[in-house]
Amino acid sequence: MGIRVVVIGYGSIGQRHAKIVRKTIGEENVLHLPAGNRENIPQQTLVANILAFEPSHIIIATPATQHIPLLLNLLDEVPTANILVEKPLASNASMELTPDVVQVLLKNESRIFVGYNLHFTDHFQFIKNNISRLGDMLWADLRVGQHIEQWRPGRDLKSIVSLSADHGGGALNELSHELEMAVSLFGALNCDHAVAQRGVFGNHVEVEEAVQVHLSGERSSKVSLQCDFYRRVPERKVFLIGKQGQLSVDFIANNAVIELNGRQSSVTFNAVDTYQMQINEFLSGHRTKSPMLEDSITTAKLISVIKEQWLQ
Repeated sequence: MGIRVVVIGYGSIGQRHAKIVRKTIGEENVLHLPAGNRENIPQQTLVANILAFEPSHIIIATPATQHIPLLLNLLDEVPTANILVEKPLASNASMELTPDVVQVLLKNESRIFVGYNLHFTDHFQFIKNNISRLGDMLWADLRVGQHIEQWRPGRDLKSIVSLSADHGGGALNELSHELEMAVSLFGALNCDHAVAQRGVFGNHVEVEEAVQVHLSGERSSKVSLQCDFYRRVPERKVFLIGKQGQLSVDFIANNAVIELNGRQSSVTFNAVDTYQMQINEFLSGHRTKSPMLEDSITTAKLISVIKEQWLQ
């Protein structure tokens, strides 16, 4: 039997994955199922439907609160399938990523992919390939933001997952690409300070709408992270300053500037479909640009620490 894919989740990211997979391997080889939380479908019924389809690959694009429970269930029930889990890996790592759970995940590391698709951009590969040329890192600044009404156009703000605590929303979880990027580049990081804001979109919002975090680690003296749902001019930028040079990368304008020992040069990137590239690598089973599972675990744990120690 060839490649057969189950996509779980009817939200925007689930629809995107399903469309790409259908285009890639054909409609008859794809089963698209609801997450079950809104439809009150028991997880055992969902798993039974998945088993009946006999998939080679499964994509979990449910609300973040379902990621770990569903992933653990599927690792056990469908032992031959590779699984792509949308980011973040967990919505509440301090509760979900216990030592026993982490051990199970790492034991199955070759089967698990996590949806940090910015790894497939030329922008991120440029950073990875040039960061060592900057020398010892002095300062890193990562910024991302877009107004929630642009990101989720026409949606009732009271019903969207991004602003729902029950579904694992909030700026840190929804915009965790930059935090995972920092972990991937600099290793384990400690949170030195964090501030957050909520309530701009209504008193019902129980998650952070904007966050500023200061981090530090062995491979970078200081890392600053800003993420928010407020910016009407979208932004996604990385600035790195080292002893031997500095670089800035704009993921939206598709360009970068690097300065090394007083000499400056610029680079322009082509826009690519990172979701298609991610799916291609996932279906091939040959991991080249996909994020490391351990980095996704570390990122989820760091989000929990930031929330519990600073944002309560």
